[in-house]
Amino acid sequence: METDRDRVDLFLVTVAQYEEFARIFVLPRSITFGAAVPSADAERDRWTRIMHGALLRKYLQENNDVFLAKVIGSIEQSMDTSDPEVAGTWKRLRDDCEDIKTSGSIRYNINGLDKHAHTLAMDELYSTLLHGDLKRWKRNRSLGGMAGMVMFDWISQVEALVVKVTGFWELANRQGLVHEIET
Repeated sequence: METDRDRVDLFLVTVAQYEEFARIFVLPRSITFGAAVPSADAERDRWTRIMHGALLRKYLQENNDVFLAKVIGSIEQSMDTSDPEVAGTWKRLRDDCEDIKTSGSIRYNINGLDKHAHTLAMDELYSTLLHGDLKRWKRNRSLGGMAGMVMFDWISQVEALVVKVTGFWELANRQGLVHEIET
């Protein structure tokens, strides 16, 4: 039987694994546009961004056990959320999960269509890399040189949210606000 504590523990393990991966495969902080022939560094940077994205996507997939909204729900079960500030913090984080998926901080105009980074990042991952999706492949081709920037934007948003959730969980533990999770 899976419990809320199991979900939180699994989340924390996946975060530790991602942090280890990110120390070894450092996310490039620059993007080269318009190179006639991509350099070896540019290709390595692209694949590094793709791997970061592939590892982070689980946090925004509703069918995943570490979908952040589910993790936050499990965390809330471990705390007294009668304090409006505590309840408000977790509600805002849950809202942030949905915001990344539905709007994101930056929107892109691709062929006259308004798109956000989450949709475009998933197009990059699912068009040819993790699956073979013809519609996503066609949309993704229209990004051209923007694909790296879109993926970087999306990764930054997801990493920030994971850091917030982990940080607030650790803070709640240090302050003695977490009780044993029973489910």
